[in-house]
Amino acid sequence: MDGQARLDDRAQAGDRALKDDRGMTVTLPARVRRVVSLSPALTESVCVLQACDRLMGVDRFSNWPAQVATLPKLGSLGSFNVESVAALQPDVVLMASGGVVADRLQKLGVAVLVLSPRRQADVAPLLQRLARVLDLPQARADAVWAGIRTQLDAVAASMPPAARGWRVWLEVDPAPWVATPSSLLGETLAGLGLANVISGDEDMTAGEQPGKDARRDGHADGRADMDARQNGHAEGGTDAGTPDGEGHAGASGGSPGSHTMPAYLQVSREWALQVQPDVLMISDPQQQGLAAVRARPGWQRLKALQQGRVCLFGGDALDVLVRPGPRLAEGAQQMRDCVVRLLKRR
Repeated sequence: MDGQARLDDRAQAGDRALKDDRGMTVTLPARVRRVVSLSPALTESVCVLQACDRLMGVDRFSNWPAQVATLPKLGSLGSFNVESVAALQPDVVLMASGGVVADRLQKLGVAVLVLSPRRQADVAPLLQRLARVLDLPQARADAVWAGIRTQLDAVAASMPPAARGWRVWLEVDPAPWVATPSSLLGETLAGLGLANVISGDEDMTAGEQPGKDARRDGHADGRADMDARQNGHAEGGTDAGTPDGEGHAGASGGSPGSHTMPAYLQVSREWALQVQPDVLMISDPQQQGLAAVRARPGWQRLKALQQGRVCLFGGDALDVLVRPGPRLAEGAQQMRDCVVRLLKRR
């Protein structure tokens, strides 16, 4: 019996049929006991709903909570080990995007549910949908989200008034790609009362706009690591980790936070000299440190760099910042703590 026939048999047995973010109907058993998650954000969401014990395997970037450390690591991005995933006999595989890997798993008779959280507003519905998938009380998902919302509000209220309105350069890749108000990072920034150097109204002609392929695929040098850290994106999908994935638009136009603005824009380093941000927040997944930033041609003329108003995020801190999952408030706290440190240096 081929994979599709096995999936059809499930449907005939009367098991549950759910629609995922691809718009595809996925048939699941009445009781989902064995889960594989190929997305860090989805792994964290399963665990915060107290269902970590159902995880049989995860992607290699799933590193929270500590309970997942001993689970089989099944690769990342386009290198997921499809055969190893299928060998775990999961009732469902959770992915942040579809594409080749999802297709191959389905041909092997494995149910794939694509859930693609992108922004803060997606997290509450994500938790509710996972609760339904795992047959957990909806009240549990609602309580988790209420706790996250309360924490976000508390962090925002604790922001020093002296820093409100600071203009921030939010860099996710040294190409450089910068986060716009339409990204999860941009939302976190705005929630703290900080401003993004990308507003949607400025003249972006000073920047080097990405071509069509770069906007679609989102892979400038170094972006693969960021994509995987963010949501474990599989190959072949358009998702939250790509420049076009949170806006589905070109490099220009759109109001702040609107869906017509892409989540990330590629600009020139010279453009930073024109906008002169108050603060540089820079992703540093390779732990290159401040010396690498100082060595950028021309950046010695940046006032923020001259005055030490720089925050680098790498390792666990970066993971917390970029994942659209239950640790949203921790990500906001990271940004808030950065600002507090900078104020103490003045």
